[in-house]
Amino acid sequence: MPVAMLLLLLLLDALCSLVVQKRATRQRQVHGISMRDRFFSLFLCTSFMFLPTWAHTVFSLFSCIPLDVWVAPLYAPKAVGSFLAQHMSEQCYAPGGYHKAYALGLGLPLLILICFVLPAGLFSFIWISNRRGLLVNESFEKHFGFLYRSWRFCWWESVVVVQTTTLVMIGTFGYALGVYFQLLVITAALVIIGVLLLLV
Repeated sequence: MPVAMLLLLLLLDALCSLVVQKRATRQRQVHGISMRDRFFSLFLCTSFMFLPTWAHTVFSLFSCIPLDVWVAPLYAPKAVGSFLAQHMSEQCYAPGGYHKAYALGLGLPLLILICFVLPAGLFSFIWISNRRGLLVNESFEKHFGFLYRSWRFCWWESVVVVQTTTLVMIGTFGYALGVYFQLLVITAALVIIGVLLLLV
């Protein structure tokens, strides 16, 4: 779905740019916007739109729920251990199962990408652009202004990405704690986020 959305947005952008170029040619105006900048800004918009879904999917690869335990001789437990929340017939990290391969081979790299590389890359992009004086450039602001115009600090969008992934992580792993503890943890996270917003 994100790839289809990105391709659709690129197609719409190409059609809009053709119309704008025809009007600019009639009015003898030139708009020099590279396709690379268009693609990158559309990629960022699509990533932000699907970030909660991606984060939930990645965190779900590590979300395990304990089922049966050994309690009394008369009770014969059928499913001892933790099982994957998205597929309850798959035991977590069991030898011979696919969960360990998916979690470590696919989930861990995606977890690093979403939780660390995306915020750090976004912070680096905005910080380097600020050092080069591009944030006041009209063409740059037209394409990437949504990343810094609404915030007091130009790099705050990377903090928003961290906040979003934190809340999604609490929502994904929280139901294993129970409703009461999930409510406490999410309330504490929202209070911490609010305090951070007030401090900066």
